[in-house]
Amino acid sequence: QKAELLSSSSNIASLSIDMLRDYTKRVADIRYGVGNSRLAKSVLQYLQRNPGERIVTSRLAQMLNMNRSYLCTRFHAETGKTIGEFITQVRIEKAKNMLATSSLSLVQISEYLAFSSQSHFQRVFKSIVGITPHEYRKSIAAGKSIQPAGPDA
Repeated sequence: QKAELLSSSSNIASLSIDMLRDYTKRVADIRYGVGNSRLAKSVLQYLQRNPGERIVTSRLAQMLNMNRSYLCTRFHAETGKTIGEFITQVRIEKAKNMLATSSLSLVQISEYLAFSSQSHFQRVFKSIVGITPHEYRKSIAAGKSIQPAGPDA
């Protein structure tokens, strides 16, 4: 509707960029389960800006001007996840993207995403995705669709 009211191509181009940003934000909100939680959105933004940083809840709480205990309780109430679970989910999604779009080694990816070791990264990845990072990369290269591991997997 807004596009119909615009008269110049530059205004339409600007609107299309705004629409793409809004769509991308909505997809991220659904993917990470942040919904209307401002707190989860703040944590997600911090993670996206600092992917390789070891996240400590006390530092997050300090950044958000909250008590650590209150932050953890409120985050769980708003999202249904602990901060640790949320961080792991975001990192595994980033790892999936890196595996699909780069030739970085598993060591490089695990270090970049601040996993304590490559073996820890592989264990966490397999527990969430259902296959190892190597198998995931091979299946992406072969054009196969991967379904996340669920409670029935």
